[in-house]
Amino acid sequence: MTLSATTFDRSVKHRIISDSECNSVVSTNVAGGPCLLKSIIIDNTQGSATNWVRCANGTSSTIGSDQVRVSVPCVKQSKTVVEFPDGIPFELGLSFWCSGNESISSSTAPSTTVSTGKIIVTLVLG
Repeated sequence: MTLSATTFDRSVKHRIISDSECNSVVSTNVAGGPCLLKSIIIDNTQGSATNWVRCANGTSSTIGSDQVRVSVPCVKQSKTVVEFPDGIPFELGLSFWCSGNESISSSTAPSTTVSTGKIIVTLVLG
């Protein structure tokens, strides 16, 4: 997994979190504290099936330990953009992962067309 965070000048309260290899391992507390989720961009063009991005309110690295507030599906071989104009609050921190199963508590790895296929996720946080 390659996770990167970009912060802007303090007058712009947005951060961009990008994961170029989202998988079933939880990326914990990616904002380093409370935040608002403003947008999710999912690139599932290498997906062989629908894959889900799950965002939980908390700092645990164990799937199912924290409350999932957002679960976004992305159909195979497509891109999905979901915007939340008012933002969804994550008071304890935002942790996320990808899953190849619709069950919210699933730790099933995402389904890709080739063994080296990747699901790319970008979060815009406020």
